[in-house]
Amino acid sequence: MEEERGTIQEERGTMWTDKSEFTTIMKFDQSIIAGEDKIKAMDVEIEDIKAQILLLEERVRKVQQEKSQLEDGCSKCKEKKSGIVSR
Repeated sequence: MEEERGTIQEERGTMWTDKSEFTTIMKFDQSIIAGEDKIKAMDVEIEDIKAQILLLEERVRKVQQEKSQLEDGCSKCKEKKSGIVSR
């Protein structure tokens, strides 16, 4: 990709005789490169967030499972308590 950019810039340098046009093109190239770099960084950030989401979803499943086990335990305790109270 860098080689392509360099080649394009060199070709444009020979094509443009007006220095202001060349400077303008170079500024556009710099802006494009900066934008592409930001896009790549955002792609990495998106993948990181997706990985965090998967970890959080796994954590949610574990907590829900623990909650369910506690609810079952509480329910059994309530049944035993009401069996003792109703005697």
